[in-house]
Amino acid sequence: MGNSLFVELLFGAKIFAYAFIFGAAAALVFDAFRIIRTSFGCGVKIRGSERKLPIIGAVKRKKRTAAGKTVSVAIIGIFDFAYMILFAVSSVVFVYHFLYGIVRWYAVFGTAFGFALYMSTIGKLTAAAAGEIIFLAGSAVRYIVYFTLYPIKAAASLVGGLLKKLLTRASSKISRSRSEMRLSRYERRTLKIRSERLLSAVFSGNGDKKDV
Repeated sequence: MGNSLFVELLFGAKIFAYAFIFGAAAALVFDAFRIIRTSFGCGVKIRGSERKLPIIGAVKRKKRTAAGKTVSVAIIGIFDFAYMILFAVSSVVFVYHFLYGIVRWYAVFGTAFGFALYMSTIGKLTAAAAGEIIFLAGSAVRYIVYFTLYPIKAAASLVGGLLKKLLTRASSKISRSRSEMRLSRYERRTLKIRSERLLSAVFSGNGDKKDV
C-alpha cells in the first residue's frame, strides 16, 4: 500500500512537472504570437520606428489606411485562431502521450500554473519590451534585405549607366548621320540647281550669239 502510494505520488509529481513545462512552453508561444500581433498594430505602441539606423538611415513607418487596418485585423484574427488550434492539438497530444488519455487535475493545475508563472514574470518583461523587440527584429530584416539587394542594385545601376551611355552614343551617331544626310541632300540640291542655272546660262548665251 505504501509503495503504491509512493509510486502514485511520484507519477503525479512527474506529470505535474511535465504539465508545468508544457504550460510555460504554451505561454512562450503565446508571447511570440502576441509580439507578432503587436507588430500588426494590436497591443502596445511601437516606439523608435523612425530612429536612424547605421548605413540604412531613418526608415519611417507609413500611415495605415482603412484597408491596411482591415488587413491587420484579419491577420491578427488568423494568428489568434492558429494559436487556439495549436494549443488544442498540443493539449490532446500531451494528454494521450503522458497521461494515457486520462485528464488529471494536477496536470491541468500544472499547465495553468506554468502558463501563469511565465506570463507574470517573463511575459511582463517581453510585453514591456515588445516595441524594442519588434524594432530590433525589423532592423535585422531591413539589414538583411539591404545587403541582399545592394549588390543587385549596384549591378543594375552599373548596367543601366552603361546602357545609357551606349544609347546616348548611338543616338548622337544617328542624329549626326541624319544631319549629314540632310546636309548632303541640301548640297546635292544646291549643286543641281547651280548646274541647271549654269547650263541654262550657257545655252542662253549661245543662242544670243547665233542670233547675232
